[in-house]
Amino acid sequence: MFVEGVSEEYLVTRFSEIMGFELDRLGLVICNINSTNFTPYCQFAKALGIPFVVITDGDYYHDIRTKDEEDKKKFGDIASDTDTGSGFDGIDRSVRMCKKYIDRKHDNFCDLDFIKQKNIFAKIGIFIGEYTFEVDIFKHANSGDKEIICSLFNQLTSGGEKQQSSFKENLINGDYYKCLSQIESSYSEIGKGRFAQRLADKATSTMIPQYILDAINKIVSKVRR
Repeated sequence: MFVEGVSEEYLVTRFSEIMGFELDRLGLVICNINSTNFTPYCQFAKALGIPFVVITDGDYYHDIRTKDEEDKKKFGDIASDTDTGSGFDGIDRSVRMCKKYIDRKHDNFCDLDFIKQKNIFAKIGIFIGEYTFEVDIFKHANSGDKEIICSLFNQLTSGGEKQQSSFKENLINGDYYKCLSQIESSYSEIGKGRFAQRLADKATSTMIPQYILDAINKIVSKVRR
């Protein structure tokens, strides 16, 4: 299971256990490539005949123009129905990685909506989120899960009550990227990897985003088959 970073390495492992799968028993490995350049890893696995899936962020963005009229992607926003000039960098990256397949099978790919596009990639083993991994978890979490996440932040942060209440307010209000910034800030002294490692101990089934569920079920079915 090829993943982008250490957060996925900790949490996808735990999510698999929650779903009832023992990765070691199935011979499955979470491979953290520490980037989004999955192409050489996929090529290597294919050459060896090793079943695999890719889990990557959706990285929603807005298109903005700079002063020299060049297009630029602005990340860190949550999608809304009124958005225009937006896209998903995870889709863009996957298209570049599988361009021959897309060109051969889906002439109208660019005209499809995000759900249909990501479903096409899921069929070939590439599972794409909506935002970043952590933001997808925050967005998917129910009220009880959010209490767990807030409690964990409070335990780990070097900040005081003001920062703790700000984190909770941002989480409740859906300002998930602000929450992620607080986890990553030098003021809190937490970091994504440390937060994910601790969250793995408290994770619940309702925290698991759908694309992660689908990816885990896909690779398990490949191995068992």
